[in-house]
Amino acid sequence: MTISQVFKKVADKRLAEHGFKRRRLDGVIWVYERIHDGMKQSLCFQNHGGSLKNFDHHNIYDIPPQMYFTIGAHSDPNYDVFSGFQLTQLFPIDYIRAYSPRLANRLMEGAFYGKYRSFEELEEVISDYVDFTLDRAMHVFPALAKPYRWNSPEMIDKADRLEQKLSENSHQYADSFAMQYNLPYDIGISFIKEKITYVEKLLLENKNEDFDEMEELFLTSAGYLGELIIKTHGGKWGWKYIKGLEKSFFHVIDIPIEGTHIKQASSEKKTISTLAVVMEYWNNPEIYSNTIISHYKVLLHGIGLEDYYDS
Repeated sequence: MTISQVFKKVADKRLAEHGFKRRRLDGVIWVYERIHDGMKQSLCFQNHGGSLKNFDHHNIYDIPPQMYFTIGAHSDPNYDVFSGFQLTQLFPIDYIRAYSPRLANRLMEGAFYGKYRSFEELEEVISDYVDFTLDRAMHVFPALAKPYRWNSPEMIDKADRLEQKLSENSHQYADSFAMQYNLPYDIGISFIKEKITYVEKLLLENKNEDFDEMEELFLTSAGYLGELIIKTHGGKWGWKYIKGLEKSFFHVIDIPIEGTHIKQASSEKKTISTLAVVMEYWNNPEIYSNTIISHYKVLLHGIGLEDYYDS
């Protein structure tokens, strides 16, 4: 049996019922695509780690092949979409686990996502991906096709202006938010998560406002969340140069990694841009990796306090 034959057996017919057609790219990539509601939608499967033929079942150190899966979409139906977001970027792990504990467990295996040791296991992996997508993920396509508003020169200029404003008055903006919504400056992970939920609620309530009308809420909520992180985890406000973008952004920087007595260089410590996080969530809250809580979980994982998949 071949991988293509597995797709034909467990996925082709089911996905064809929803208008998806399969094509193969570069030997190890299989893409199912359709045009729906004026957008290109794709499900991309990519095999990693070689083949079952070369996998040594008797060697405990040999890594089995894995089937990587992403969901993508684009507003231009002629756009060649064949990549996208992993399921754990699109949905909380609890949402996935409620539908399929087996799929959730596979996705939580870190770099060894969707690993399989036989064609029977590969059938399970592909079937789990397809079943979850058709039953629980089809609603996410419009969010994936939503244009990224921060690429235009006008929006870049506006975002840069907010960065500068926050850098000049971060403490005042934080105090303004705390006073306006009668919120304290308590410390602790659970407290921060609770206040993140509050901030996300405010942003959702204002998701239809114009960007200019959101300026004050962006600045004050970003300042408040930044102060909570500093008071709980350490760090400070400062500028961070982002290689590739070739510019600096105003972050909470120098957040120390917990549980080590080794002196940490500034480059080893963690950072978070609370302004970028609140703006990103407001722009496209339907994608889980855009949520403020997801970004905070990434930070907690990075500084050694929680696994990303902890509740």
